[in-house]
Amino acid sequence: MTITPHLFDAFLKCPTKCWLRAHNEMPSGNTYAEWVQSQNESFRVTQAERLLAETPPDESARSPSPEKLKASKWRLAADVVTRTPELPRSSRREEAPSGNAECRMQNAESNQSLVTSAETPSQSAICNPQSEIVESRLHAVERVPSEGRGKAAQFLPIRCLFFNKLTKDDKLLLAFDAFVLAQALGRDIPVGKIIHGDVRNCARSSRGDEAPSENAECGMQNAESSQSLLMSAASPSGSTAGMNEPATGTSDDLSADQPQPRVTKVKTSALSGEVRRRLEKITALLSVPTPPDLVLNCHCAECEFQARCRKIALEKDDLSLLAGMSVGTAAEKRRKRTCFCRRFG
Repeated sequence: MTITPHLFDAFLKCPTKCWLRAHNEMPSGNTYAEWVQSQNESFRVTQAERLLAETPPDESARSPSPEKLKASKWRLAADVVTRTPELPRSSRREEAPSGNAECRMQNAESNQSLVTSAETPSQSAICNPQSEIVESRLHAVERVPSEGRGKAAQFLPIRCLFFNKLTKDDKLLLAFDAFVLAQALGRDIPVGKIIHGDVRNCARSSRGDEAPSENAECGMQNAESSQSLLMSAASPSGSTAGMNEPATGTSDDLSADQPQPRVTKVKTSALSGEVRRRLEKITALLSVPTPPDLVLNCHCAECEFQARCRKIALEKDDLSLLAGMSVGTAAEKRRKRTCFCRRFG
């Protein structure tokens, strides 16, 4: 079993989505989900090429091998694939997953049956957490040389997202990259970077990360058009020639027109514990041959399995169909209804 960012991101949104992706369930299609995926991929490629262009060729690497990744000659690497054969023991001590709890219950019931079933690959994969592999494809990695003798260089994972506003899930994905990179290099990765959005669209108002209002955008466009008209009117060739001929700007003007992404630093060391706990839960989830209980949530509108899950929820008349009911409340009421049916049914 291989846990990838694709599965980790799905688990952050919905356990059912993670299980369906892991078992290669055919998606029913979602226009918004496909658009977001294409935008993120295009933004990733663009920013990776920009970072490589800004780095000298002898100090950059593209898709380096694990051996070259540990070398000390490069300063920026793009499209880095790293993997760790198993989760570290410290992560399994922090929180015992439900899959391991089931294995311990089976051991208490019948030791002989477990010895026999452990010989089969499927059962050993369920009861052996060391059989899992964690893999990540880092968008880029920056290597900061050591400041003095005896100090190791610092590695900063970089993730590229086209959204202007970051969420906690975005930061957890970066922490997941840092976790895998730390296991591959054998070093601590305390900090990472997220390149996201466009400064022109999200940093022009006094409200911080909020996008400017429509009136503000119109005002800026009017100011720019007025300035261009004044410049063309003051040109020696006359106002008519100035308005018909295209204006030739300098390199600074051209670079100002290009999208300028924002760079946000994230303290990945503060999120490493939560990443380990999520990995434990994913391991327990994927060790079960059946999907988890279906619960609709706010992410369903942008999920590729929306049609499938909604059809099942309608057939079962699921409580999560109610708009005002939270995921926790729906799960609790479902549990009580199941207990009532078993007792009096």
